[in-house]
Parts: sequence; C-alpha cells; structure tokens
Amino acid sequence: MPSDGDCIVQPVAQARLSRFSKDRRVHEAITYYTLYRYNFCWVVRTLRRRDEQGRWQRRTPAMAAGLADHV
Repeated sequence: MPSDGDCIVQPVAQARLSRFSKDRRVHEAITYYTLYRYNFCWVVRTLRRRDEQGRWQRRTPAMAAGLADHV
C-alpha cells in the first residue's frame, strides 16, 4: 500500500520532470505511468468490500473493474 507521501511525491516528480523535458514521448510516458500506478497500485478506501469473514478487502480501481485480482 502506498504511503500518504506518495500522493504528494508523484505529482511533484511529474511536474519537475515535465518542466525540464521538452520531449513529448517523455510526457506521454509519465502520463501512462501515472495512470497505471493509480489504477493498479493505489488502494482506494471507498472501493473496499467485506469478505466472507467480515473483514475489509482492500481494492484498487483495476480490481473493482475486474482487470486484476491482487495488488
């Protein structure tokens, strides 16, 4: 699970890199990486669901959409 600091570090790193880079391919790569990381790695609290034992199951947007089965 990402730490609370990751939500700050990722946009700052993206802004810093995009400020110095003039290559469009770098901007596209950063955008795809950010979207991938959000959908497959970021556990979203509002998407959690209770399992059979009554415990909360943490889920990412990709898990909620059925694209992945684990983080």
